[in-house]
Amino acid sequence: IVKCPFDKLIPSTWRSIVGIKLDDGHGKKVKRDELKREAVERVKKLYKIDCGDDEAEAICIAEAGWILKNDSSLFD
Repeated sequence: IVKCPFDKLIPSTWRSIVGIKLDDGHGKKVKRDELKREAVERVKKLYKIDCGDDEAEAICIAEAGWILKNDSSLFD
C-alpha cells in the first residue's frame, strides 16, 4: 500500500482559493453551471488548455492544493 497524504477540499473552499466568486456581489449565490463555466474560462486563460468542465475543475482543485501547500501568506 502506498501512503500518500491528501487534503479534502470542499468546492466552496477551492473555488475561493483560486478566485472563483461564489456570489454575485449582492448576496445571491452563483449557480453551479456558471461556476463550472468560470473554471473552464480560468483554465483556458491561465494555462491555455481547452477542456471540459470536469477537467477544468480538477485543474483548479490541484491549483488550490498547490496554493495551500506553498503560499504561507494565506495564513498570515
